Amino acid sequence: MAYAAVTAGAEVAIAAVRNPAVRAAIRSIPRTAWRRAKGMPGAQVAAVDYAPAGWPAGISGVILLGEASNAVC
Repeated sequence: MAYAAVTAGAEVAIAAVRNPAVRAAIRSIPRTAWRRAKGMPGAQVAAVDYAPAGWPAGISGVILLGEASNAVC
């Protein structure tokens, strides 16, 4: 799906399962990098240098965490 989207020139958001690699990427984000998510009370967003293995080059990672999910990381 990611390859088809990139090939078509689409801008998409794809959710990833919180596996150990995603959790490590979340923990690597400095506290100062997090910003409030507009229109989503209690949620924060941050850019991360992570894409699942095998995904196309040029994929950017953005992590969205809701208030309840912060405790799981």
